[in-house]
Amino acid sequence: MIEEGKKLAKHKLYQKLGIDFYDDIPLIGMVSTLNKQKGFDIISEGLEDLINDESFKFVIIGEGDQKYEDFLKDFEMKHPYKFKFLNNLEEEACHLLFAASDFYLMPSAVEPSGPEQLVALKYGSIPIVRETGALKDTVIEYDESTKEGTGFLFSDYNSESMLEKIRYSISFFNKDDFDKIVSNAMAQDFSYRNYARKYMAMFKKVLE
Repeated sequence: MIEEGKKLAKHKLYQKLGIDFYDDIPLIGMVSTLNKQKGFDIISEGLEDLINDESFKFVIIGEGDQKYEDFLKDFEMKHPYKFKFLNNLEEEACHLLFAASDFYLMPSAVEPSGPEQLVALKYGSIPIVRETGALKDTVIEYDESTKEGTGFLFSDYNSESMLEKIRYSISFFNKDDFDKIVSNAMAQDFSYRNYARKYMAMFKKVLE
């Protein structure tokens, strides 16, 4: 059910964005304010290396500092088949990206509360987060030996650490472990559960 739902949501998102649909290539998503606190300085430093080296698609939805908006617009023009940037926080698109994404990136410099990572967990979009604030309290590093954990974390705030963890994370996409990580993630229950239920209702709505 979840796997089929992901495929349907991904197909609908890709149609909206005008990019080719491949269900065997992971999708990384972000819905975010575009500023340094949310990690866009290290994203802008490392994104070129990552997009050239790895096979995946990356979609960012957000508004914020002009320099980051300009960077992401230019980056999309250079890599239109692998990267898309929507420069608004239009509600339906945000919900659709949560529903469609396989991984959810939050490389925050500071993150006192979230709760985007909680919504991502409920959607089965595996968080790749910096080990800070609420992120380290709500995302558990996946352990291949015990099959426990709900996502992936990196500690040092720099583009190298972020890229290393993204590469490690997406290496699980076509492994049996990936289904287990998704199952672990969706089984989590936090005090924000009512908030997350609203997004799950939207998950069904966007697939109608």
